[in-house]
Formats: sequence, structure tokens, C-alpha cells
Amino acid sequence: MDIQLNDGLSFDIFKKVTVSCPVIFTTAFDQYMLDAFRENGIDYLLKPLKKADLGQAFTKLEKLKSHFSSDIVEALRSAQEGQSGLRKRFVAKKGVSFKSVPVDEIQYFFSEHKVSFLVNREGEKLILDKPLADLENELDPDVFFRINRKYIASISGIESYRSFEKGKLLVQLIPAPREEIIVSQEKASVFKEWMEK
Repeated sequence: MDIQLNDGLSFDIFKKVTVSCPVIFTTAFDQYMLDAFRENGIDYLLKPLKKADLGQAFTKLEKLKSHFSSDIVEALRSAQEGQSGLRKRFVAKKGVSFKSVPVDEIQYFFSEHKVSFLVNREGEKLILDKPLADLENELDPDVFFRINRKYIASISGIESYRSFEKGKLLVQLIPAPREEIIVSQEKASVFKEWMEK
């Protein structure tokens, strides 16, 4: 979409019509860049247009389309839910693609900067689109335990645990994260019972 039209700016169209598709903006001026990206802009090409720049813009569009393809993600999600309501697999993001991970290959889940991750047996760290609180309700409580506000571990993901200060427990996960994993004093006895099931 060109920004400067004979009868005004194309941004006026966005005030009257909802445009939900991505837009590649073109103009001879650079002062509209912020406005363009506020209006679904995925690229901002200055005139005179270069064929290579336009090609890159369309390549970017194709990458975004595959990344946000809701049909594929929804199909994978529906295939992963068992009749019991407990997950059999999770769809997680690796780079720009999605990967289906069976629950029995997940060592633990964790949250960092309000983003949820899963770690599989190979040590891959993959991004999930749900908070830990939601994930916890979809996991078998005999297999997974909410260690603390940042971690949910599977029984196979726990290498060992030991007593820690003031009745807490220090848990060793596989593969080992970069921080100490602590079970609170309040949860310590429940955790020990769960480990013995």
C-alpha cells in the first residue's frame, strides 16, 4: 500500500475499515514508519522501489504466514489431547517452526520472564504458549509435580533431592538448569510422598 495518495494518506483508510491482513507500505518519505507498523505493517519500503527489497518483504511475509498458521497449530493441538483431558503431547515452538513433543519425553517445564518453556530428554528448550498454572491442570499428577512457582518436573526429570536450609529441599533436575531448584518447607513432605508413589 502506498502511503501518500492523491486524496490524502492511506492511514485514513485504516480509521474507517478494519484491515486484519499484513501490509507492506511504500512511500518516498521516512516519517511515516511508526504509523505504518502500528497499522499491521510488516515492511516499509522507500521509493524508488528495488526489486530485491520487495522480494525480501514477500519472503518475510511467507515466514510470518507459516509461523502464525493457526490451522496447523490447531490441528496439532486437537491431535494431542486425550479423552481423559490429560495431555499426551505438547506443541512447542523451536525457532520459527513448531514441534510435537510427547509428554513422556518431557523432563520439566519452567517459566522465565513470563514465558513458559519445556525441556525434553535431549536437553532442547522449547517455547510454549501457556502459563505454568494452565499446564499444571493438563498433566498427570502422578507423573508431574509443581516444585515451585517456576518449575513443574516429571518424575523422570528428577535426578535426586536433598535436605536444604529450614526444612526446604534442593532438587537436582536432568538436564540441570542454571539455577537451584528449591521445594518450600510447606511442600517438602508432599513432594517426598509423591516421589515414593
